[in-house]
Amino acid sequence: MPIKTGKTSFDSEARLGVTVLGSGSLGNAMVIHGGGLSLLLDAGFSWKQTLLRMHECGLDPGTIGAILLSHEHSDHVGGVRLASRRLTAPVYCNRAVGDEVRKLGVEATGAIHIFSVGTPFQIDEFTITPFSVPHDARDTVGF
Repeated sequence: MPIKTGKTSFDSEARLGVTVLGSGSLGNAMVIHGGGLSLLLDAGFSWKQTLLRMHECGLDPGTIGAILLSHEHSDHVGGVRLASRRLTAPVYCNRAVGDEVRKLGVEATGAIHIFSVGTPFQIDEFTITPFSVPHDARDTVGF
């Protein structure tokens, strides 16, 4: 069951909100929302499951402007190919993750933007700063 924290992007008073769609070995995804734009952080669920969880939380998939990936494990990237195509959203990840998601056919469905760990980048009004975190993957990041 998704865990909702903060306010949704539909609340005009909301400045920033976080909605956890799920976290576990079967899938991981959360939505960061502020104003009219949302970011999907990890895409570990099927497209159908991602949509269902977003609708349960009152989130509009049409507000997703980008997908950010933390690492290449399937419970974080398993749904990224279809999500990027259906959302027409670019995927942001580091080089190690980019190499892996290209094998899933993501580049054929949308743009992949490679970031450098420690270097902030901008997605509309969001400033994202990726940083290294310990995990059993090639180059795991937090945001």
